[in-house]
Amino acid sequence: MKCIDGIECVTFDLDDTLWPVEPVINAAEQQLYLWLATHYPRITENFSLQELTEQRLEFKNKNPAIAHDVTALRFQSLLQLAREFDYSPKLAEDGMREFRSHRNCVEPYAESEATLSLLAESFTLGAITNGNAQLQYIEIGRYFDFIVTAEEVGACKPDPRVFEYAVQLAGVPASKVVHVGDCANSDVLGALGAGCKSIWLNAQRKVWPGGQNPHAVIHSIGELPQLLKNN
Repeated sequence: MKCIDGIECVTFDLDDTLWPVEPVINAAEQQLYLWLATHYPRITENFSLQELTEQRLEFKNKNPAIAHDVTALRFQSLLQLAREFDYSPKLAEDGMREFRSHRNCVEPYAESEATLSLLAESFTLGAITNGNAQLQYIEIGRYFDFIVTAEEVGACKPDPRVFEYAVQLAGVPASKVVHVGDCANSDVLGALGAGCKSIWLNAQRKVWPGGQNPHAVIHSIGELPQLLKNN
């Protein structure tokens, strides 16, 4: 495996890179629905979980100005439900707290923690995410020096502003930053567009969809230390 030289900062996508996200979101959605059934039953008497999901997606399509901000989208959709069913606006705040408490219950891939622990000895580590996982409440979050979210930047990957902000926080040139992620467009092409190096985590061994190639391809997160060992 060819090593990537000259790296001082490694940034990671979170969802489906350090942990599988679908089971986490599904569980959090279910728990929020049960919470609504207990505290705001008129909503669940009128909407199934699937119908609430479809309603939120419709809300997103009607509000492109906040489409990058998954937290704001969920909060505003809950606020809309509160108005529709004549509940206190407090529903939205409490509902978000309930959802995020379960959203943070991630189960990292088997090699994630060992990889982060090893890399943290030699590199600045950052996270760049379009999601809303809160690293400060997640055990492996202790290995990170910073996190960049679409919410705070006002744009989501692959927008170069997201990566440029990460480079600023890292305090090194973009050429000394390598981003690791599972999405060919958001992670690989996004990082390359901002002048960073990129590593595609291709666990499913998909065919590269096209565009500028990543600097390296790995099939598990545990391959990273070997790839960066010369630094």
